[in-house]
Amino acid sequence: MRLAIDRESPDLPAVEQAVCTELAAVDAGPEVCNQVLVAILEAVANALRHGRTLDGAGRPVLLDLEVSDGRITATVTDDGPGFDLAACPDPRAPERLLLPGGRGLLLMRHYMDSVNHAFPPGGGTVVTLRRSVPAAGPEAEDPRRREDRG
Repeated sequence: MRLAIDRESPDLPAVEQAVCTELAAVDAGPEVCNQVLVAILEAVANALRHGRTLDGAGRPVLLDLEVSDGRITATVTDDGPGFDLAACPDPRAPERLLLPGGRGLLLMRHYMDSVNHAFPPGGGTVVTLRRSVPAAGPEAEDPRRREDRG
């Protein structure tokens, strides 16, 4: 699935619905789906907020999502100037705890197996989020079944 998200009027509820529809194919359960959704929306929000060209213009943010073989891969691409990952402050630092933002990277890293940032030579940022999803068998669907078999 590929979505082009308009910078001037991003329809984040539509993005959420599209992602949830794709994630339903994995049958990962609501907790995993919510975690992956939060990570993807954080990457999209960062791209919308920070990923513009220096002159303020910009193409839409692209979201590519692939769900197959127990693996979720989301790629968010913008055309901004990029940034220095090492310069991003730790939102857990005491002086940052009460600030209203700055937790997106932390949430992405917490909820996903891997988060990679690439900065192509022509500009922009490409964030790739990956998460493996264990196969959901009959026992994973209803934990009470395990108790009944014992």
